[in-house]
Amino acid sequence: MTRPGLLLWGALALLGACAQTRSTIPPGYALTDSNTGVVIVRVEYVDGSGKPLPTMAGGGGLIGPNRIPMSWTREGGGQSFDLEPVNEGSASDFYVALPAGVYRMVHVSGVGFNERWYVIRFSVEPGVVTYAGMLRFKSGLLKGRQEFTPYDEYDAAVARFRASHSALGSDVRKSLLRLYIARGGYVEEQPWIGPAHENPPY
Repeated sequence: MTRPGLLLWGALALLGACAQTRSTIPPGYALTDSNTGVVIVRVEYVDGSGKPLPTMAGGGGLIGPNRIPMSWTREGGGQSFDLEPVNEGSASDFYVALPAGVYRMVHVSGVGFNERWYVIRFSVEPGVVTYAGMLRFKSGLLKGRQEFTPYDEYDAAVARFRASHSALGSDVRKSLLRLYIARGGYVEEQPWIGPAHENPPY
């Protein structure tokens, strides 16, 4: 992938249409629409030493709002979604029902020499529950810069999901997200930390 191509993705995502809000699916939720899938994603915010960033009830903490927000854009369809997590705090799970397709999230950090573009892509498969992985956001490395690392913690994630969504938790497929970073004129896909896996062909 070329850097111009990744930056075009980024520009299109940042200019996306007005987003729809999608809350976490409630216990007992059933997948009745064959064009919809459920995706499991986890996000963690840590400081430079790897410790969870503190938050304050009602918002405020070092990472901003107490509930971590995420925004995804569906490629090809132009739909944008603001996702709400299951829980509050610096480590949050997302269990969200979305139209099937490939989605992306774009984040830009730093300026000038330290500027980095992050493009995160994952697939929602129709009629099934998929595990997309966990993203750890580490801050405090350099002023104005963050580090994003993808982790595959499938077993722990599925165990948490089954505790509240037993009807859907019996068959969770692994379809791991892909994380690309553009910096200094080149693009690289970030390696996974965790068990061996295969990425989907998107």
